[in-house]
Amino acid sequence: ASYMALLEDKKVDTNTLVATGDGTYRIPSHTIRDSHGGIGTVTVMKAFEQSANTAIAKLVNQHYQNNPSQFTDHLYDIHMNERLGLQIPGETKPVIKNPKSKTWNKNMTLPQMAYGYEMQITPLQILAFYNAVANNGKYIAPIFVKEIRRLGNPIEQFQARVIADRICSEKTIKKLQAMLENVVTQGTGKLMGSPLYRVAGKTGTAQVADANRGYKG
Repeated sequence: ASYMALLEDKKVDTNTLVATGDGTYRIPSHTIRDSHGGIGTVTVMKAFEQSANTAIAKLVNQHYQNNPSQFTDHLYDIHMNERLGLQIPGETKPVIKNPKSKTWNKNMTLPQMAYGYEMQITPLQILAFYNAVANNGKYIAPIFVKEIRRLGNPIEQFQARVIADRICSEKTIKKLQAMLENVVTQGTGKLMGSPLYRVAGKTGTAQVADANRGYKG
């Protein structure tokens, strides 16, 4: 979603260069680190392929720090801050901050949101967004039940609800699809690849609890 915003606003293109240095990006009172170290100065495409958090944090911070609403508006415009409206109870409301949020930190929130921190969305909401990219931009709420029958006869049918007809321009969607495919063909997702069909995907980095010694990447 962060790369979508940058591409859509024409802040960068896939061949734009970004410096990842030694794999660290320092912001006031915090340092963002890549789990696999620095990869030098690379294109936006390569940074995405290699899952460089420092790259996307730097790009979003540089291009939106003077107008962070321009970035968060992209997430709100496609309703990522709203429930999907599932057919089963218990779905939680996503937490996606904006500059008016009480917990917004002018130094830290924007670059951390760039790679998924300081926000809360469910795995199903992430899946629905990735599905929108695969579906050429059409954002659809998942359904679990398509039809209810009684004695074999349909008594109620359900249709998938379209959240957004298009999450961004067709040009941006095509670039995002190529980026996701490159992750699998030559990036951090090579293990997901198959010689039988084309695969697109994205790896992620998690901080894992280490008993009482805090978290580690």
